[in-house]
Amino acid sequence: MFGSDPEFFILDSTGKPVPAHRFFPPKELALRYPYGDTYIQVYRDGYSVELNIPPRSCRQEFASRVKAALIHAHAKLPTGYTLTTKPTVKIRRSDLDNAPEDVLFFGCDPSRDAYTGEDKSVELNGLTHPYRYAGGHLHCSGLDGMPLWLQSRADCDLCIKMLDYYLGLPFTLLFNQADEFQRRKYYGQAGEYRLQSYPNGTQGLEYRVLSPRVLNDPCLLSFCNGVLRFVVQNFMKLRQEWNPAIESKVRRTINTGSKLDSWAPTLAPLYTPELIRLAQGMFDDFNF
Repeated sequence: MFGSDPEFFILDSTGKPVPAHRFFPPKELALRYPYGDTYIQVYRDGYSVELNIPPRSCRQEFASRVKAALIHAHAKLPTGYTLTTKPTVKIRRSDLDNAPEDVLFFGCDPSRDAYTGEDKSVELNGLTHPYRYAGGHLHCSGLDGMPLWLQSRADCDLCIKMLDYYLGLPFTLLFNQADEFQRRKYYGQAGEYRLQSYPNGTQGLEYRVLSPRVLNDPCLLSFCNGVLRFVVQNFMKLRQEWNPAIESKVRRTINTGSKLDSWAPTLAPLYTPELIRLAQGMFDDFNF
C-alpha cells in the first residue's frame, strides 16, 4: 500500500509565504472530505498545511487521491493564494505575532536515523529560526515478508540506506537546488524514517528524505512510489548485493550535494543514470 502525508507552504498573491493557521485548523480538528469508503484529511502542521492521503495499492489511484486532496486544500484559500512545493521558505517574524502555540515551535516527533542507529529530533527555536521546512513523506506497507524484517532495527536501517541509494540520490539529481540542501541541514536528512502502525493494524515504513517536490507531477510521484515498492519488496535479495562502503558517500551527497554529478545508481528495470539525467528539469514545476 502507498500512503503519504505531505506538507505544503502557502504563498500569498505576491509570492510571500503565510502561516497555515490563517486558513486551516490543527490536526485534532482536521477538515475531513469523503473519498470512496474513506476520508482525506487536511490540517495545519506548524507553519505548513498537511494533507493526509488514504493509502492505496495502485499508484494511479493513489495519485488521484492526492489530486483530490490538493483540490480541497486549494478551495480553502483566498483568490490569489496557492500551495507551493518549495521545501524551504523564509518567514516573516510578524507572522508569528498572536499565532497559536503549535505554530511557534518545531514540534515533530522523533525520527530514526539509519546511519547512526539512533533517534533524533529537530533542535531549533521556532521563535528565532528564520526558516521553515516541509517534507513529501512517502509510506509503504502491506508487502509480503515486510512485517518480519520490520521487527529488526538493523534491517529497517539497511532498507532505508538502500532507499537513499536507489531513490534519494536520483531525486537529489533531479532537484539539485539550494533550498533542498538548506532543508537537509535540519530536516529530511539522508537516512531519516519512521516506523508506522496504521489503524488496520498494518505496520510500515515512512521514508522522510524527499521534499514536497515529489508531488510536482503525478508521473514523478508514481516513479518514486514504484522505486519505493521495488526496494522494499526486494529487500532480502538486494541486501545480499549491498556494499556498506558506499554508505557515507550516499549520505554526504544527499545532504550536501557533494560530488552529485559524479555518480548515480542503476535500478533495473526501473531506470539508468542516463534516464535520470535526461529527466532533469522535466519536473521542476508544480503540475499536479
